[in-house]
Amino acid sequence: MAEAAILSAVRKMADLLIDANLLQGAEEQVKLLKDELQSMQRFVRDASEKQDIEEKIGEWLSYVADVTHDADDIIDALFLKVEAAKRSIESRGELAYIPKHPYHLIAEQVELFRSKLRDFSWRLRQLSPRQIDKQLVGIDEDVEILLRKVILDNSKGLSTTSIVGPVGIGKSTLARRIYDRAVAAARFDRCVWVAVSGECTPKDVVKELALKLLDPKEEKKKLRRSLHDARFFVVIDDVGQDAQWESIASVFAIEDKGSRLMLTSRNEDIGKSVGYVHKMKTLDLNKSWELFTKKAFIDNNNNNREILKKCDGLPLAIALVGGVLWEKNPSKRKWEKVLNDINNTHLGSSTILSTILELSYRDLAPQLKSCFCCLGFFNEHVPIIRAEKLVQVWIAQGLVVPLEGIDQEETKEEIGMCYLDELINRNMVDIKDLSKDGRIKSCCIHRLIRELSITKAGNERNNGSDQRFVYSSNCQHEHINAHSLFFDGIGNSTFELLKILDFENLPLKNLPETIGLLTRLRYLGLRNTSIKSLPHSIGKLKNLEVLDIARVYKVKVGDVIREMESLRHIHAGFFYSVDRLKTDTLKNLQTLGYIYAGNLIPEQVKKMRALRKLSLFITRDLGFKGSEFFRSLATLENLVCLELKWGPPDSIQPSH
Repeated sequence: MAEAAILSAVRKMADLLIDANLLQGAEEQVKLLKDELQSMQRFVRDASEKQDIEEKIGEWLSYVADVTHDADDIIDALFLKVEAAKRSIESRGELAYIPKHPYHLIAEQVELFRSKLRDFSWRLRQLSPRQIDKQLVGIDEDVEILLRKVILDNSKGLSTTSIVGPVGIGKSTLARRIYDRAVAAARFDRCVWVAVSGECTPKDVVKELALKLLDPKEEKKKLRRSLHDARFFVVIDDVGQDAQWESIASVFAIEDKGSRLMLTSRNEDIGKSVGYVHKMKTLDLNKSWELFTKKAFIDNNNNNREILKKCDGLPLAIALVGGVLWEKNPSKRKWEKVLNDINNTHLGSSTILSTILELSYRDLAPQLKSCFCCLGFFNEHVPIIRAEKLVQVWIAQGLVVPLEGIDQEETKEEIGMCYLDELINRNMVDIKDLSKDGRIKSCCIHRLIRELSITKAGNERNNGSDQRFVYSSNCQHEHINAHSLFFDGIGNSTFELLKILDFENLPLKNLPETIGLLTRLRYLGLRNTSIKSLPHSIGKLKNLEVLDIARVYKVKVGDVIREMESLRHIHAGFFYSVDRLKTDTLKNLQTLGYIYAGNLIPEQVKKMRALRKLSLFITRDLGFKGSEFFRSLATLENLVCLELKWGPPDSIQPSH
């Protein structure tokens, strides 16, 4: 309905502009309103598809329909004036003008409605669905071609495809679109995405493939045999060296049941040995403008067009510069400054992408710069980052402080999500997935943005700032006094200054008692490990805020949780204690579970006033008094999510 109203108004204004000489200067106001509505129409179309999911979008669509109908009345009034002028010309043979007084009234009303529509457009861009698939402008045809070549093709045997083109043109975005379609199609036994970095040796690439393709229960089987027995879809992203591709190709030199291998590369020569080569093209001016209007709050002026020309049709460059200009009602001075900065920085051998990347970073607030530098901590071979984990890492690093305009009553987690929203609005982080209630569930970053994050973090260190650094046991670093330790391979290291210790996805079976020495630790990640119990010394971690043992079943813990008074989140697949746990000291705890309900003391549960999410494992246990327990939950005013699982009593105790 809103889109139809806009279309009707735009058509009327186009007819009005034909008789622009009769508008006595009003044509400029009408043209601006027409441009405003056309720019907003694309957002309304996207929002209409989501209004069944988000009530707020539906409310705003109703609002814009009302405003547009009011604007339509103003346009009709202009039509009457123009028609009267035409009749005067026909009857008297002389040029008649619209009276000045009514024109001024109309101009004021037009400007008022322009302001309302711009405010609506701004708010619409703030809604979460705006970010998903924003980068797909101009690649619909590419998607259809590759779908036919890669997924819908029923030919037997291994089929290989390469997507080639310069950096920032959208190769990974296109490949991800096809990969997601392949997963959804369920035509392949296994789908795997492997990101290749410039430092990766051919052996590293093959090892990464083996880890992702092999079933953990079949570790002794050879990779070739595994590939031969299954129909797979594999994407190798950003292959840069001939040696890398040759090693990969040798692994896949097999006969199979119709598997598909796709690679992306900026090196067009690599693609020549591949069955089908898909060469991407830069966006033309119209497509560039369409993408630009999705990324920034656009006013149709010459500076916009000049900035757009500088981007050379590269989607990443357009997205980033649009992110710099995403704010509401940017001033003419802001547009001119961005254009001047691009012209002044883009000198010598500097590419337009590196220029705009630097400009995007410089435009961040100080708090956001520190958070941005943390993005490089995450393993590039795992391109999807959990939003919850990212925010909790920022908090653990002490980087989350209120920005101007943020409610001081909000939690650190809510403020951290505002930070993430800001980076998303600036197109420096992309949303990968949303939860059912529209919150950001996971995100990802472009390789160049990750490289910028690492570079800036290194600069901060060299400048003597308190920027936190990452240590990875797969790489050689000299970060002796590291504050963060992220493991993406097996290794042992202990640093007394550690604030973050993350073993996620490692085959770790035990934590040593010496873990208690890390008294400054704020984040302990044990997700998807093989941990069976937590050492008693963990109670000494007085500053620990996040204990993540999710995706680990049956983790035994002693009654030491109450000693960790700073805890804010306990994420668990299921943990339990032989004894009932005292929790009265956990005043800051917001997330708890899954935990065996029988381990909790109802009277002490009442004292966890900050609890927002509680996940319980309940058994048919005679000692568990459900009515008393759930009455205690009724006193928790901040509890917004309660999850329950049911199981037999013997599921609690570990097997002997």
